[in-house]
Amino acid sequence: MHPVTVVALIVVIANDRLLKVRYPSEVSGKLSDFAGLVFFPLFIVASLEASRWLWRRRTWAMGPRAVLAATIAIGAAFLLIKTWHPAGELYRTAVGVARWPADVPESVLRGEGFPPFARVGLVEDRTDLVALPVLVLPCWVAYRVMGHER
Repeated sequence: MHPVTVVALIVVIANDRLLKVRYPSEVSGKLSDFAGLVFFPLFIVASLEASRWLWRRRTWAMGPRAVLAATIAIGAAFLLIKTWHPAGELYRTAVGVARWPADVPESVLRGEGFPPFARVGLVEDRTDLVALPVLVLPCWVAYRVMGHER
């Protein structure tokens, strides 16, 4: 719940739900890249910690090294998705399948039944790689929050 993480999440949601829809531009596209690269490594580590707690496993508090590993993985995936077409296609399909359960209730309530799996949109733009340096922020947040015992 560090402010950097919260702001990044708000930017991702507001940008994807509002700015990209109403004011599509290169700026709204890059904004998602920057905010997502900050948010998702921290989200992955928090999800892993929460799943261990949920399944009542012994406490498994992860540290800055786990965030560093998640950050490297997210950065590598981002690089591949933006520069290698097969990785981009895999991303479009995987995220579409992952989103499907969230799309079901709205579709059923509209009386349309279960929706088909829909691949998500993706702009394979190598200029998006300009966002990669922002990957230092999740590591900085991890060091600030997890780097010393409380």
